[in-house]
Amino acid sequence: MSEGIDLETMTRQWQEMMMDGWSKATKQVVGSDSFAAASSSYMDWALSWQKQMRNNTGQFMDSLEIPKRSDVARISKQVTAVEMRIADLEDRLDKMTGLLGAMSTAMQRLVEHSISSAGTNGSTSAAAPAPAPADKVEKNVEAAPVKRVASKKVQARKAKA
Repeated sequence: MSEGIDLETMTRQWQEMMMDGWSKATKQVVGSDSFAAASSSYMDWALSWQKQMRNNTGQFMDSLEIPKRSDVARISKQVTAVEMRIADLEDRLDKMTGLLGAMSTAMQRLVEHSISSAGTNGSTSAAAPAPAPADKVEKNVEAAPVKRVASKKVQARKAKA
């Protein structure tokens, strides 16, 4: 080989020349109106294809009876509503239980007071029967209507929804 030829320099020059040529050609093609029109028509085709595929996929999923995102969201809202109603009922039940407990205590005290006052009078008549002991007082006492007031727990759940 002759010493005057530098293969590395020639390769670098050729590479730079090719890169410049491709760069100019690419700029001309991309900057042209025909390329813009072709890109626009391709994008329109791709968008219509995507819509068709989404529609076909939705029909396929419907045929498999797989729930959609909207179905899951609707059921989630219904479950949340049921949870709030259950929490409200729990609060009302707690209040009613408290009222029944207070009524039971009051009834026991009333019976005990009646028994003790009958014993202190010293006169027990045969016509008037002795009151029933506190442990035999009926537990089926109707509670007064409870005003519906949402507890802090229910209000917090409603605020989240």
